Formats: sequence, structure tokens, C-alpha cells
Amino acid sequence: MVIVTASDNNFVPGLFLFIFSAWIHNREAKFVVIDAGIEPASVIELRRFCERNGIDCQLVQADGKRISDLPTRGKLLTTAAYARILIPEILPDCDKAIYLDADTLVVSDLGALWLADLGDNLVAGVVDGFVEQEELDDIEMSRNEYINSGVLVMNLVAWRREGIADRVFATVRETAKSRYLDQTALNTVVRGRVLFLGREWNFFSERYVEIERRLPKVIHYAGSAKPWRYRRVPLPMFSISTEPCRVRISRRGRCF
Repeated sequence: MVIVTASDNNFVPGLFLFIFSAWIHNREAKFVVIDAGIEPASVIELRRFCERNGIDCQLVQADGKRISDLPTRGKLLTTAAYARILIPEILPDCDKAIYLDADTLVVSDLGALWLADLGDNLVAGVVDGFVEQEELDDIEMSRNEYINSGVLVMNLVAWRREGIADRVFATVRETAKSRYLDQTALNTVVRGRVLFLGREWNFFSERYVEIERRLPKVIHYAGSAKPWRYRRVPLPMFSISTEPCRVRISRRGRCF
């Protein structure tokens, strides 16, 4: 099982949280972190953290030339968001990868996600359900077609064969005024070739009252309410301790 994430310095606390939570439930997984602007000191801490816990984790540098000129939205959406599109190039020997945002929390075995039969589909993902109608109208897509890009299973063979990364980047440049940039461009390109997953694989913490009641397997702290920034975040099952780069299981639990 190959689990990939990407981060710049804005998401470093969540990155530690994500890796540890995913590893707890998937001890044999190989982790790949795409460094899209992490400070050197944090890179060193992350390597030490993974070594101390016996986590198989590789850090790779994002190709800045491929993403540096793409549109952004300040700290809300930096060029790090585009790093996931480079996964087929970063992992040329892999046929498949699970991608998860650095602000997700894994609370289950991901085996069923890894074994999802993509067939000729380009990705597997969960319907977002909360994108503004104006955004959907701009790309002529219905609400039940548009997926959230925070949790994906990617068919890397098909991406490489069909040049999907270049197509996504070209679409981003054409639709630079869209609110969600990389996510909307991805949806535009992969439309019609998506394996839709259940909500439990991408469970929005802030929307837990509004979405169907399922036991989450991956909790996504999408939006501004990040558990490493605020105390009263919905579903705060993990937290960051006051000691740098350590993870605490629950607010009263043991640090690692």
C-alpha cells in the first residue's frame, strides 16, 4: 500500500498528525510526503519522527518548475495543492497510490480503499456535496459528479499514458477564476471516469451535522477549523501536544 500526501509549511502540524494516524491503522504502508515548501528544520523533525516510530516514509521534493506559475489563493490554496497532480511522475514505478490531504485523520484500516477496482477510471473519490452552484454551473457539472480532491485513489498508469497532469494544469490556467482551482480542474478532466466512494472515506468534520451518518474511516478537517489551530474543532480525536512534532492520542493520552 502506497499512501501519499503533500505539504508546505502551513500544514506541518497536521502532517505529523496525519502520518501517525495513518500508520497506526496501516503498519505495512509505505508513505511518501511531497515537500512543496516545508522548512528544512521541519523536514529534519519529520525524518526523526518517522525513524523514532519505525514509519517507512520517503520525502520527495516537488518539481517547482511544474507548479510555480499556477494560480493560488494566498494561504488558503498554495502551490502545494498542485503537488498531488505530480504523483504519477514522482512514483514512475507505481501503478496505484492513495492520496490524502495533510489535514486528514485516518481512523481505520485503508485496505478496502487500496483494493478498490479502478478499472479504466482515472480516480476514485467522494462526492463533495458542498460546492457552490455557480462553480458547478461554470463547468456544467452536477453536484453528484463533483468529487473532493482531499482523498483519492489514483490510477497512475492511466494518468501517465494519457498525460492527465498536463491536462489538469492546462485546465487550471484556463479557469484561473474558479474558486477551487486544482479541484475544479481535476473534476473537469476526470469527469466520467470516476469510481465514487462512500462518505466514510472523506468525512468532513465541519459538516458532520449535515452529511449522512456513517462511521468515518478518514476524517477531513477541510476549511479553516484545523485541530492544530483550535481547541473546539468537531471530531477532535487527535491533537498536537505542546512539545514540538509530537502526537498525542486524545487530549489526555500518551505522546509519541
